[in-house]
Amino acid sequence: MTMMNSIRHEIWATDSNVALTSQGTSEVLSPASPTLVRALFLLMSVFGAIMDWCWLHRVYSVLAYTTARRTHEIGIRMRLERRRGMCLAW
Repeated sequence: MTMMNSIRHEIWATDSNVALTSQGTSEVLSPASPTLVRALFLLMSVFGAIMDWCWLHRVYSVLAYTTARRTHEIGIRMRLERRRGMCLAW
């Protein structure tokens, strides 16, 4: 208990308007078990990985679509302009 008194004294020395209502270890104050916390973190990690995959798939799809649309145009430019450096100048 002397440790809690010294902690309380240091907190009140910093700010005397702080109300210390709950005191104890994190195991006592936290109702969630460590297994539940790990399961929630695993679930969030899985959903995050799924969202990353969806995002990467969308970026790849947009790039592939844009490239496919521009390939025909690049071929026409190469045919008409005859100069090598000019075909890729937008």
